[in-house]
Amino acid sequence: MKYKAELVVDAKCSLGEGPVWAPSWQQVLWIDYDEGTLHDYYLSSGIHRIRKLPMRIASFALRESGGLLIAGERGLALYNPEDGKLDLFCDPESHLPQNRFNDGKCDPKGRFFAGTASKGNKREGALYVFYPDGSYKQLDAGIGCSNGITWSIDEKTMYYIDSLAYRVDAFDYDMETGLVAGKRTVISYPGTEILPDGMTSDVEGMIWVAEWGGWKVSRWNPATGERLAVVELPVKYVTSCVFGGKDMDELYITSASSPLSEDAHAEQPSAGGLFRAKIGIKGRPTYLFRG
Repeated sequence: MKYKAELVVDAKCSLGEGPVWAPSWQQVLWIDYDEGTLHDYYLSSGIHRIRKLPMRIASFALRESGGLLIAGERGLALYNPEDGKLDLFCDPESHLPQNRFNDGKCDPKGRFFAGTASKGNKREGALYVFYPDGSYKQLDAGIGCSNGITWSIDEKTMYYIDSLAYRVDAFDYDMETGLVAGKRTVISYPGTEILPDGMTSDVEGMIWVAEWGGWKVSRWNPATGERLAVVELPVKYVTSCVFGGKDMDELYITSASSPLSEDAHAEQPSAGGLFRAKIGIKGRPTYLFRG
């Protein structure tokens, strides 16, 4: 099955990433990593805002107590975008200045999962779980570029992408502890210029993977490795996706423009924009950080 995505916000992001759905405000938030900015878009009014962040980040989560938990080049911090207050939360890789945090997401228990990427495409990154009390544990190591994270319907499996490994892996997941085991590959990419990037899941247990360099988001059955559907976009560098909308059946998709040549950019004028596809299948809810 094929879906077509439409441009919702011509944001012109250099590297749009990390979309999050805020149901209370019917709002999509995302970031431009290269520019160090936070974007938000209100569905009801069509208002699009851009705010400068105190540090470059690649992912964030909404907090139950208000504000954001942000993850980026200086570890994790608690940030209030309304007054600009920033409190450093945790940086387990402060001794690795070549590393930065990349994609992250909260589980149903309000823990935040995020991993790192290393400059120069070295496999020196890691995957972590961060607990609301400020403690953390390393879950995996030897990561090239940590990216998409999502969970199965029964919450017994966590799916995870290391983009430079060209695959989607699965872990056995313990909801009580937040720990993982039994890593195995469920979807493999051929190792070409197309890399799996951000990821989300739907209520039927299928996963949706944004494909960097692939012009699309693919819907996969993680149990069989079968590609079930694609969302086609008019831009090459698709970065991440999240379900949202009044009925939670719209897929919001971020993209990048920075890798494009001048000629390619002229052919893809909406690169860096926020896109939307009406899927008709509900997505999983957004979970908040409880710290």
